[in-house]
Amino acid sequence: MRCRAGKRPSHLSLFAAHYQAVPRAPRLILLDEVFVGVDSTNRGQVFELLCSLDLDLMLPSDHEWCTYRELDGIAVHQLTTGGGGPGDDAVTTARFVWGGADLVAQDEPATPPPAAPVPGAPVPLPRDGQT
Repeated sequence: MRCRAGKRPSHLSLFAAHYQAVPRAPRLILLDEVFVGVDSTNRGQVFELLCSLDLDLMLPSDHEWCTYRELDGIAVHQLTTGGGGPGDDAVTTARFVWGGADLVAQDEPATPPPAAPVPGAPVPLPRDGQT
């Protein structure tokens, strides 16, 4: 695989070597701007390699939507700010899912479901107005 500048992405070969040598290593990897210097033709091949390593990836980017045929599924979260007008500093997210053919917007629940109680954990007391 060649990058735009003719260089090979050495960090990918390091991941491959590490996960072959230490198969029980943590699988969560954060790659910031992983595609800098990689042309769009080779980005799908990079995803194919990363998927073959069975990693859980987080790839922050301000422009990457991960819509490559080599990738059969990924969730993309687009962060947006200032949706409430001037002075609104809130950050919200819009979730999109690539299923190998189409990028589809998905609605998330307004509030996450309550977590299952952990045995031995303290139980929070209800606030005023809650039961």
